[in-house]
Amino acid sequence: MNISRTRTMCLGGAVLSLSLILSACAPPTAVPATTAPSAPAATEAATTAPEATVAPTEAATEAPAATEEATAEATVEATAEMTATTEATAEATTEATVEATAAVTATEEMTSTDAMTTTEAMTATEAMTSAMGGSGIVAVGDSIFGKILVDDKGMSLYMYTKDITENVSVCYDQCAVAWPPLLTTDAPVAGDGVDASLLGTATRTDGTTQVTYKGMPLYYWFRDMVAGDVFGQDVGTVWYVLAPTGEVVKTEGEKIAIGDTKLGKILVDDEGMTVYMFAKDAKNESTCYDQCETNWPPVLTQGAPHPSGDGVDAKLLGMIKRKDGKLQATYNGMPLYYFAKDAAVGDTTGQGVGTVWYVLDGTGAVIK
Repeated sequence: MNISRTRTMCLGGAVLSLSLILSACAPPTAVPATTAPSAPAATEAATTAPEATVAPTEAATEAPAATEEATAEATVEATAEMTATTEATAEATTEATVEATAAVTATEEMTSTDAMTTTEAMTATEAMTSAMGGSGIVAVGDSIFGKILVDDKGMSLYMYTKDITENVSVCYDQCAVAWPPLLTTDAPVAGDGVDASLLGTATRTDGTTQVTYKGMPLYYWFRDMVAGDVFGQDVGTVWYVLAPTGEVVKTEGEKIAIGDTKLGKILVDDEGMTVYMFAKDAKNESTCYDQCETNWPPVLTQGAPHPSGDGVDAKLLGMIKRKDGKLQATYNGMPLYYFAKDAAVGDTTGQGVGTVWYVLDGTGAVIK
C-alpha cells in the first residue's frame, strides 16, 4: 500500500470522526420556535382569569355595601316613621285626654246628666251660631214657670249664679259651648214687657259683647231645642230663668234616692215612694198618656232632677218635656212613673204589671 495514500485515508477518517463527535456534542437546533408564543398566551389567559375572578368579588363586596346602605336608610326611615307615629300617638292621646277632661268639666259645669251626644253637639253649635247673630233682643215668653225672659225667637234665657260680679261673665270654654252667651253687636233692644232700664252689656274676653239683665249676663242652654223649652232650669242648682222683673226664678228639681224594699235597693223619690220604668217607652220619650197616665202618674220635676243620698248616679238623671209642656224626670234615658195603687213607702205593687212595668236599681238596670 502506498504510504502517502494511507496517511491521507487516516487523516480523512480522523476528520470524519471529529465531525461526528462535534455533531453529537453540539446543542440541538431542530426544535421549532413557532410554538413558543403559545405558552405566554396561556399565561395571559391564566393571568386575566384571576382578574375576572376579582371583578365578581368586588361586585359581591359592593353589593353588601349597597344593601347595608339601603338597610341603614330604611332603618332610619322606619325609625323616623315609628318616631312620627309615636309622637302622633302621644299627641292624639294627649288631645284625647284633654278632650275627655274637657268633657268631664263640661258635664260638671253643664248638668248632672250625660255629656253631649253628636246631635246635641250640633245643637250646641247651632245655639252658639244663633247667639252670635248679634240681634241683642230680649223679650218675654210663656213657660211652665210663668213669664220669663226669652230672645226674639222665643228661646229661653238663663242666668248663672257663679257670675257674682255685675256685668261680668265667668262662663268660658266648655261652659260657653253648653251655655252660649246672648251676644249683640249693638245696644240691646227691649221687647214687649221687658224693662229697658235693666238691659246692659258685658265685654267678654274675646272682645264680643254679651247682653245682661239687671247686671246678670244672659245665656242659652244647648239642650233647649224649640221655643218654650226650659231644660236648663235648676241645672247644677246654678242655672235659672229670669222673670221680666229681673228676679231669678228658682225652682227645685225632683230628688231621686235609693230605697230598701223587698225587691232590694231600688229607685224611689225623696219621700220613699217607688218609681217605675215603662218598657214601651223609647229613650227619653214617654208614650204613657190618657188612661195610662192616670194609672201611672209621671214623676214631674220643676227643674233638673237631683240625687238624694248615696247610690244614685247623677249622670243618669235627666228630664223630658211631655205633651202638655210639663217636665218629667228620667233615669238612664227612661221616663219615671209612680203606680197609683202604691199607697205607702216601700210598696212595689206595680212591679211586673203587664210584664212592662219594672223598678230600677242605682245603676239604671231594670229589675225583672
